[in-house]
Amino acid sequence: MNPNEFISVATQLLAGRGEGRLRSAVSRAYYGAFHLARQFVADCGVIIPIDTLAHRNVQWCLSNSDEHSLAEVARRLRSLRQARNVADYNLSSNRFVDRAEAQAEVQRAVEIDILLAPYRFEDERVRVAPKIKAYGTILGLPLQP
Repeated sequence: MNPNEFISVATQLLAGRGEGRLRSAVSRAYYGAFHLARQFVADCGVIIPIDTLAHRNVQWCLSNSDEHSLAEVARRLRSLRQARNVADYNLSSNRFVDRAEAQAEVQRAVEIDILLAPYRFEDERVRVAPKIKAYGTILGLPLQP
């Protein structure tokens, strides 16, 4: 499955009415962005096991890549995850009553995809992969052969 489908669903949810849809849009946007970033890290040779540390490990691999754009992806992903946590777990929060807040978070997911786009070209990915793999090793993550 293409993680961008989650971001598309998030955009569709924004068009509907109700706080539940807005909160769900934020959640889907986060998971779309997370899976895009996780796939990028995997394409660089680091396997991110699906466990409680997966979200942190993706962010840390990107943050420690010595690439400003990838560090920015990590920052935006962290912020989007915080918003997703509010949307999914803090039902007393009024943060997503207003469509503008949810829309901003879905836009953050789109921006993450845009920031990752240049690194999908093999020459750019090959250039940054050694740093990402080195940090994956520090974290004790498995590497692809």
